Amino acid sequence: MLNLANIQTLAQEYSPQELFAALVWQRRFNEFNGEEVVRDLSQHSHLWASFLFTKPIFAPDENGLSFGGLVDTLLAMANYRPMPESSIIHFVAYPGDTLYILTENQDSIVSQLLDLGKKWRADSVDITDGN
Repeated sequence: MLNLANIQTLAQEYSPQELFAALVWQRRFNEFNGEEVVRDLSQHSHLWASFLFTKPIFAPDENGLSFGGLVDTLLAMANYRPMPESSIIHFVAYPGDTLYILTENQDSIVSQLLDLGKKWRADSVDITDGN
């Protein structure tokens, strides 16, 4: 059940970016350490304008473009609702495994972000210039 008082407090006190940072902070899988990533992003805030932690945005799957990722995300968000102990939803972690970072298209900034990606032991680090 949603606690509206908590939601109001969160909405008034935290930006959407801080809420996404909290999701990143919670995640640990393979070599990914969300707390380390958020600390580094905070220390290097001059390198980015915003970031989003989610499933790959363009990931083909058997049910359609990214549909599986959407379903996984919805199931994971249900983790925080009261569910019977027998529900499989208790075993679904937030499925974010892709960090998108919006930054200026400057080689020096992009190279520093690439270095952070290596430090974080990312499986892959890709650059998209929006064209």
